[in-house]
Amino acid sequence: MSDQSDTDYATEYDYIHLAQIVQSKNLHNLYDTDDESEDEDAQSVDPELRELENEEEELEDELRECMRNRDEREEAGNVINDANAWAVKYDEMRNCREKLEADNKELLNQVNSAVESKKAAENGAKSFSAEFEQSKSDKAKLDIQINALQTNASKAATQYENDSNAWKLEKEQLEARIRTLETNTGNAAPEYSKDSATWRLKKQRLECAATKLETEAIAAVEKLDSERARWREAEQRLNAEKFEEKIARSKDEVAWGAEKLKLEQQFDSEKRTWRETEQRLNAERSDEKMARIRNEFTWEAAKLALEEKLSTAATELRTRKQTWAGTENMLSASQLAEEKSTWNTERLALEQDNKQLREKYSTLEQSSKRDIQFAKNSASGSEQGRRRAIANMNKMFELQPDDYKDEAFEQDIASPPDGKITDAIVERTMDRMNALFDAADKFLEQHREQGARNNALAARNNVLAADRENAKHAIHTLTVEVQALTNTIQARKNTFQALKDTVQALEDTQSKLKERETDIAKLKSMLDRIKTAAAELQRNYRQDTENWKRVATNSAARQKSYENTVATQTESIALVRKFLSDNADKFQ
Repeated sequence: MSDQSDTDYATEYDYIHLAQIVQSKNLHNLYDTDDESEDEDAQSVDPELRELENEEEELEDELRECMRNRDEREEAGNVINDANAWAVKYDEMRNCREKLEADNKELLNQVNSAVESKKAAENGAKSFSAEFEQSKSDKAKLDIQINALQTNASKAATQYENDSNAWKLEKEQLEARIRTLETNTGNAAPEYSKDSATWRLKKQRLECAATKLETEAIAAVEKLDSERARWREAEQRLNAEKFEEKIARSKDEVAWGAEKLKLEQQFDSEKRTWRETEQRLNAERSDEKMARIRNEFTWEAAKLALEEKLSTAATELRTRKQTWAGTENMLSASQLAEEKSTWNTERLALEQDNKQLREKYSTLEQSSKRDIQFAKNSASGSEQGRRRAIANMNKMFELQPDDYKDEAFEQDIASPPDGKITDAIVERTMDRMNALFDAADKFLEQHREQGARNNALAARNNVLAADRENAKHAIHTLTVEVQALTNTIQARKNTFQALKDTVQALEDTQSKLKERETDIAKLKSMLDRIKTAAAELQRNYRQDTENWKRVATNSAARQKSYENTVATQTESIALVRKFLSDNADKFQ
């Protein structure tokens, strides 16, 4: 407060003194504007005026010096304020250091716990190596089992495909024979007038046998198609699981091999780094002052570094999970698309085959109806119509031309022994019907043999289905075991990564601590210099204030003397002017 009042007093006195100097300058200019006669009259006071002018110049110089001193004092005041601010900040930093001394023990406890965690990680790494070797041997055994299952599945698929082709061929032959039997039965019925009860019985038996055969054939085909669809689904699932298992196994082998080597190298380097860090910490704990400075920043920096490391690790883990999930989805989608395309192709081929079979059956049915109607129309017609009917029937029974163009047959038709052509037609027709019945019996025997083969094929398919279920169960069990092993390895890796992040955070904190120690040393040196400069400025300020007061006092005294001198000279000049004006006529 005293310094501020002194500064205000000096500033006010500067303005007063400056006003006095301006006033004296105006008076001096007033004297300069007088005429030459007045200057000649005032020659007696010129030496005193020159002395006053010199004193004015000296006063102006002193005023300039005072102004410079005032600027220096203001600058010194700013420096002092800055020094006081630095002193307050230094006190706050000292209080902060004292406050953080309590956290030093907690940090040391954390360091000790990190050492214990590192030892636990070493033991975990050893057990991880043993488990990794065991998992490799287990995976080799699983590969052998999967290869054996795939070989058996391939053999079963080949056998199943061969049996399916043979069954399809036999089915086509059966359908052709059934259509032939239906056509022959329909065409021969109008011509068969003798022993109709036997004919109807045999016809019903043939129709029932044909219907039964057709039903069994359709059921067998449907069962075969369903078994084929089931086998394809199982094969697709097996291939998909095998593909996923192969990708996961190759990925795990490559990743864990590289990770193991990398972890071993990092473990050795971090072990050496940890020992060096521990030695440095022990050396620094011996110095109490450095420990207090270090404790200001260690905990906060370690916390920030750990949070950053955890955030980065979490982000990287999410990115990797999304990448692997996208890759697996893409692979599954491509596999499903390929299987769907194959299934659509096979479905279109089957639909085309069914369409062709329906068209062929419709054509044959229309032809059979047309031939039956033609035979009905020809049975009661003329001799030429009966001949055409017999030729058409022989053609439908697939007989050679010699069978119906022999001369004896022609003579029997032209002049039958008993005069009835119908007897000759019935005799020949009975012979052909007997041959047809023999063929039907042979066909039934073949159908029974085919049924036995179908039963054997169904039993084989059941065995294959059981093998597929067992293989699926074994693969599922192995997948669960591999997933559990993967989770264990991931947990061990996360623990080791956390330990590595802790050690890295400690190293970063140590480097930042050294930088902060250097900065604090510089600030302390600067603060000492500022305090020294502030003390010097205060001494200079007091001395300048005393000098200023002395100069102001001297200037005021000189100004008072100057004013008295000017007043005296003014009175003298007035008296001289009055004297001159009174005695002007005398001087003329």
